[in-house]
Amino acid sequence: MKFGVCFELYLVLCFIPRNSAHFEEDIQKIVEFFRCDPECTFNHSEVTSKTIKDFPSNCEIVCGILNFNSNTDLSEDQLKKVFQNLKELDGDLKVENSNLTSLSFFSSYDFNFCYYTGISIINNSLLEHVDILKKAYYIRANEDIENVFQIMNNTKLDASKLCNRGNMNDLFELKVLGNLKDCGCYFDLANNPNFDGFETCKVLYGGLNLTNITENSVNFSKFLSIGHLKGNIEVAHTNFKDLSFLKNLNTLQMENEVRENEIIINIHDNPEMTRLGWTSLEYKLGYRTTYIMNLENLHPDFCLSFLELIFFSKIGVEFRNIQATYCQDFNETLDANYGFCQFQTLSNLGYGCEIIFGDLVIDSNEGKYLEKLIHIPFLFGTLKIQYMKSEGLDFLYGLQYIVNLDATQPAITIRSNKYLKRARIPMLEHVISKTSDDVVMYENPSMYSNNQECLLYRITYQTNLNIRNLDCDTNVFNESDNIKHNGIIFMFWLGILNIKMFMVF
Repeated sequence: MKFGVCFELYLVLCFIPRNSAHFEEDIQKIVEFFRCDPECTFNHSEVTSKTIKDFPSNCEIVCGILNFNSNTDLSEDQLKKVFQNLKELDGDLKVENSNLTSLSFFSSYDFNFCYYTGISIINNSLLEHVDILKKAYYIRANEDIENVFQIMNNTKLDASKLCNRGNMNDLFELKVLGNLKDCGCYFDLANNPNFDGFETCKVLYGGLNLTNITENSVNFSKFLSIGHLKGNIEVAHTNFKDLSFLKNLNTLQMENEVRENEIIINIHDNPEMTRLGWTSLEYKLGYRTTYIMNLENLHPDFCLSFLELIFFSKIGVEFRNIQATYCQDFNETLDANYGFCQFQTLSNLGYGCEIIFGDLVIDSNEGKYLEKLIHIPFLFGTLKIQYMKSEGLDFLYGLQYIVNLDATQPAITIRSNKYLKRARIPMLEHVISKTSDDVVMYENPSMYSNNQECLLYRITYQTNLNIRNLDCDTNVFNESDNIKHNGIIFMFWLGILNIKMFMVF
């Protein structure tokens, strides 16, 4: 299908703030934003029998603010005839206080709504059919506007199956409230202070912002049915001890567009909070690749469960701050069918572990026990490899995730390994660490033949880790390797010289 200028502007993320509610200013901003064709622009503030004469009915892409209200005195058949060629609206759609019973006059099957400040369908007492909304494509042109898609107080409209149909399923700022039947729910203290409908709500739209709210001021038990949250989360300046009213939340979905330094989960300045209590987290939806989370200024005993840390590791969360310890919820982890093992020494470590909790130290005396580690994907603690006689780290082949909540140590230390030639952990996907250095390496003389190789060394190609390699620029490389490396270079240049001499003769 064809998108107009709207889609091109969406790709380059050109945002313009809305500063005025006056129609003249709004339409001018729309015209400039979408670079509208004057011949295909509707310059009236409402749709009536008088203004419709100026609608550019021959255009497939029209700019404007289509406002259907109590002054709209056209039948739906008349509107359908006028809009029969329209395939994309670049601007806004408002259907408010009208006598319309249907929006079927937007007849194109692949209709595009490229909205600038919003789409609002509000207070239409006769409206029953909005099937076009299920079929249409939506592009939110202006990312600075909140609550941009509202379907509210339409007393005959059954919107119960609207949210998860067609492209509406991809919307985030969707508020459906006060209709004959609603879908989803939206956190809105001003318009819904009692959270009516939340008892059976499965999907929460628009994210969740709990700021300056006390625990007893809201009946948060109504949130227990929510399993899917669409949008960012912020909890700040509360007296909450936990967020267990979201204990059945199993799916997070954030918008695919990544804004610079955007924090998707920001939980800060809650001095009584000791844990999250998100025991059901399992899925993330969408194509987003960057997830930044902040846990700051909470109770000194605030902890994260192993299941929460497993989820955050799998989706690749990066922490701005992670002021947390490990919750000692061993039974909860066992109930989730993970083989959980606390580490003391390799010799007494059991077989069948999937999770190791503790600081894993591997040295010259552990060789015969290394096979115990080969299928372990999770390490909660630090990894230290030292005095090894092995040339590689094949025994860590299955390691995928490391979580280090010790601010005094790097997540991985590889030191004093005279024989080590390959420090690869090929399946390692993500490291969560309180320290800025994910990996510290030093005194491994056989691993590099020159300084450039030392500087570029990586232990995995699955993710980018911050490696501080103290061997670089210190000339600790194995002397025999250097001789071999230099010998190869000498033979190369000697061959070039012989070729030149041969050409001369």
